[in-house]
Amino acid sequence: MADYFRFEHVEILEEGLLRYPKSILWTLGLLLRERPTILAVQNPSMILAAVAVIWGMVTPTFVIVDRHTTFLLDRQYRASPWLLTFKVLHQFTLRFADITVVTNDFLAGLVRTSGGTAYVLPDRLPSLDCSGVNPYPVYADARCVLLISSFADDEPVQAVLEAVSLVTQPSIHLYVSGSLQAAPDELVRSAPSNVTFTDYLSETDFCRLLHAADLVAVFTTADHTLLCGCYEAVAAERPLVTSDRHALRSYFRGAFFVDNTPAQIAGILSLSAQDLAGCSDRMRILKDNLRRTWAVQAAGLQSLMTDKG
Repeated sequence: MADYFRFEHVEILEEGLLRYPKSILWTLGLLLRERPTILAVQNPSMILAAVAVIWGMVTPTFVIVDRHTTFLLDRQYRASPWLLTFKVLHQFTLRFADITVVTNDFLAGLVRTSGGTAYVLPDRLPSLDCSGVNPYPVYADARCVLLISSFADDEPVQAVLEAVSLVTQPSIHLYVSGSLQAAPDELVRSAPSNVTFTDYLSETDFCRLLHAADLVAVFTTADHTLLCGCYEAVAAERPLVTSDRHALRSYFRGAFFVDNTPAQIAGILSLSAQDLAGCSDRMRILKDNLRRTWAVQAAGLQSLMTDKG
């Protein structure tokens, strides 16, 4: 997004107990020095979004918050300090950001209900060029299935592992991406022998494995969210299977959709090579369509920035 709009892209990375105070000071120092007319920030971080919105309230800066589905739709608010703080900042940033960018119409409705201004702009398809790089070493005698994962609570990884055990033909080998620091030990220990946990992959290695995959799997139990792994599968023109959720089905048309049960997932893993080739063709068409649609939506946001900035 920064590249497309030719924004200066700045990352402020701090760790430890003083992470937030130090990050806030760095951010305010940068803003005082640069005095931008347009400020775009990503949420998360909720703290960064709040700082940006406050800055926009006391200066003529036009503030855009790129809101990546941090709405905690599946969480019940309880009397915990963290959730109460989140709720206050959540409503504040939605209400007072000049524009909140979201990925779909449902989330846009939530922004407007909170009194804010929403603009729908899904993620831009990533550039995944692996030309000149050696192929990722996968098992030549088995179908390569890549499960893109971060081992988050909304990912039914266990169901995928059970599905692998149900498939007898064709021979498959499942590669599960994501840092093993986040993976439950028992999940890794109990995995079938035809499963490889790749651990964290560099961008190059992930790109190599993605292009080597015969099928890319990306799942969630959450609603109203678009998954980064789905964008990546489309960008690489790989056959995609994902969860049967309205937002995903509406945007990634031509993929395979399942209800996250081992039986349905196993059914997709067992599809013929011809079926997968047909999905790959659909992903190629979808890739072109999404790029064109995104360019139109981005031009609309650019027009708003030109008028307001």
